[in-house]
Amino acid sequence: MKKNFKTIWQAIFFLSVISMTSEIHSIDAHLSMIYTNALGEKLPFEIFEKGNWKPANNARYVKLHMYFDEPITVKKYEIDTCKKLSSNVSVFLNFDEWIFNLASNEQGYQYENYPTYKDGVYSRTEFLDSSKKYPQVRSMTINFNSSTNFSICGIRIYNENDEAYHVITPHRVKAQVKATSTLKPDKAYGVVNLFDSRFEYGWASDAKPKDVQIDIDFQTEQDVQKIRIWNGYQRSVKHCYENSRVKTLILKGDKDYSVEVQAADQLGSQVINLPKPYHGKKLTVYVKDAYIGKTYKDLVISEIRFFNGQNWFLLDPYEELISQIHDMQQTFEKSGFKDVLNQGFAASKNGDKADDNTYSYSSIRLRADGSFYLDGSVNDYSKAMGKYYFSLGNFDVIEKKQNQLRMRLFGLLYQTENELHMDCNGCGRDCNTSDTDSNQKYMIFQEFVTLTPDGKGGFNVINESGGKKLPFKMLNFAEQKGN
Repeated sequence: MKKNFKTIWQAIFFLSVISMTSEIHSIDAHLSMIYTNALGEKLPFEIFEKGNWKPANNARYVKLHMYFDEPITVKKYEIDTCKKLSSNVSVFLNFDEWIFNLASNEQGYQYENYPTYKDGVYSRTEFLDSSKKYPQVRSMTINFNSSTNFSICGIRIYNENDEAYHVITPHRVKAQVKATSTLKPDKAYGVVNLFDSRFEYGWASDAKPKDVQIDIDFQTEQDVQKIRIWNGYQRSVKHCYENSRVKTLILKGDKDYSVEVQAADQLGSQVINLPKPYHGKKLTVYVKDAYIGKTYKDLVISEIRFFNGQNWFLLDPYEELISQIHDMQQTFEKSGFKDVLNQGFAASKNGDKADDNTYSYSSIRLRADGSFYLDGSVNDYSKAMGKYYFSLGNFDVIEKKQNQLRMRLFGLLYQTENELHMDCNGCGRDCNTSDTDSNQKYMIFQEFVTLTPDGKGGFNVINESGGKKLPFKMLNFAEQKGN
């Protein structure tokens, strides 16, 4: 993150320990999306439903990304990990508006930004902004850093009146779903992405902005009164408007059901009321008209949810997501890169020739879910200047051999003169707000790289473009230590 980030550290913190029995009242907070970059045996919705969840075994730099349907006022929160972790926990509110480091030290640190840890609970109390107001939280990201094999027994969030929120999650229903057109590769743009709780992923048609449809066959009859959609490719503002978005939808179903609705051309989610309720097992969502993208004709929808009159629900994506993860793990294992996925690696030097005044640093995360994060810096101390970049998005394996993987990286590339340590691992940006940082440039990019072992327990990343896009020719990575 930027070293002088707004006035975050001017906020006031009181480091009192929260009583676990302090809940007297509760108010509802709706959470349509919660995702992890290290999916285990269950979807992380179960943190709020059953109070118990574990990420994938041995995964490091595990993150939870939560997106509330409407902003909630947050005074304090508790993250119950059942036992002390081996590294600190970091929390980001609204991605990078608020940043907190929660210490795992048993005694706690004596600095205002490190509250006390006690009995497996990491807590933060009484944070205010510079206007003495508690933050309006749209999203909450929790980074468990290098800790592995831990459990989460609960997350509790409180409003300004010390009332605990009752976090309501959407129901999951079984259904078969397919689209009449999907951009390749299917794993990156398939219809499961409509229900995976990542608004930076989405279903994309193959160069068809309209006259495409999604066919849903529910296992049991369902009622639908409203739909909530995240229109367009919401990985970034640029991605959204470069691709086509929905303008007019026709929903068709059992017993000659048919309604036509309009979608707004906007970032974030929107709720669309159906002129008449739907009831049945077969539902078709047909795109009649679209807002045409500036560059790409592909139509993209990032997420969809349904409301049955009492609860929001979505199609259960777990089996498809975990199948894709297992396929990726097998690909890496068979090629000799078994220990690369779901870990963190750092490079202290790149493979380019540089003079003594130049220092470069890079880190990389390759996730079994097909997401990646890559950042780096090149500082020329003789000129007292620095350049930083970070990229995040998807990867797919183009060619696999023993001790070699050729991959395509695609997504968003940020370049800036300010130091950044976003480490989002594919968490996307908060597309409810536009990017107003004039010192930060970002672009849609695609790059082809090849992974090879280095013979020392690490691996090389060879850049086919020679540094024309991502600013390196070759990077040598070893396991990243610490947080």
